[in-house]
Amino acid sequence: MLHRWRIAALAVSLLAAGALPSACTSAATPAQRVATLTLLFFVLGFVLNVVECWLFSSRPLPIRAVHFVGALALSAVAATAVALLVADHGGGASWPDQFAARFGDRSLPALLLQLGGAAAVYVGVQGVVGSSFWPFVRRFYDDSAAGLDLRIPSPRVMLPFQLARGGVGIAALLPWLTLIRLDGWLDRAAFGLTLVVTMGVVPLLGAERWPPRLRMIHAIEITLIALLWSLAIGWIVSPRDAAA
Repeated sequence: MLHRWRIAALAVSLLAAGALPSACTSAATPAQRVATLTLLFFVLGFVLNVVECWLFSSRPLPIRAVHFVGALALSAVAATAVALLVADHGGGASWPDQFAARFGDRSLPALLLQLGGAAAVYVGVQGVVGSSFWPFVRRFYDDSAAGLDLRIPSPRVMLPFQLARGGVGIAALLPWLTLIRLDGWLDRAAFGLTLVVTMGVVPLLGAERWPPRLRMIHAIEITLIALLWSLAIGWIVSPRDAAA
């Protein structure tokens, strides 16, 4: 039990540290930061990873409703920590007003097309980077004697999942993207750090049965995917004069 609490405390600390640089670029209210970051942490850091683990596991996962509640609570604690650590500059505008200020320079069809493009970019990046790292991890999936209970889903399953993952991920990120600044490379790197920690570092804390080599390779793989995706998102959603 104590070990689980240590893992939970480490996860909260890492999530907060990963989001802090990006949070410092926003003029949001504490409540806005808590709500948007909780959504981001919970969906990208837990829900989508649980679905992926279910697809890649050859045995049923011992995931219950209480695990979702616990993950949501940890996400809220990490988001609250970020809100408390970031200086309050007197509060920002309402979220709808900030959304209009960020995306008001484009029509709704254009915005939806851009967001769909950002989701599609994830599928492309994941496919290229994932296939590049596959030779280094294949033996862990092929060797049933390793006792890791891993399998490779068929392409008919993986492609729809990755498409859905990109779309759901963008939907969960949109409230946070509305609040933060993404005008320059440093801003996008700060946003990238949030994705790296949320999508890669924290979920791998739960892969205690995996050999260190497998965890390290997947950590590098996910880091590259998250960084490339964050840079693409930053370029896609920024105003054209800032993105140029």
